[in-house]
Amino acid sequence: MKRIYKKPAILSVPSPKIPYEDGFYVYLLRCCDESLYCGWTTNLRKRFYDHVMKKGAKYTKAHRPLELYYFEFCEDAASARKREYAIKQLSRREKLALRNIKKASDF
Repeated sequence: MKRIYKKPAILSVPSPKIPYEDGFYVYLLRCCDESLYCGWTTNLRKRFYDHVMKKGAKYTKAHRPLELYYFEFCEDAASARKREYAIKQLSRREKLALRNIKKASDF
């Protein structure tokens, strides 16, 4: 199967959707090969920038992130790690559906 690679995320200006507040976040990145990467962090903007600059996880060094696809706030580090594990157990279809569920709940 031929893979189509897209340009990496724009580095100069972080997305306005990414919150400035520090806290505990679980996130999904959509990568250049359309794969999804799941992780957790206390600073979402910095972590996204680290992934784009190849200072993040080994996976995102090889699969450049295009966008922050989904994120959610967690109460503490333990709940963020548990939620990350739960998301990693989901199928790709279920992971993609998380974004739609969040958009529907934003109203």
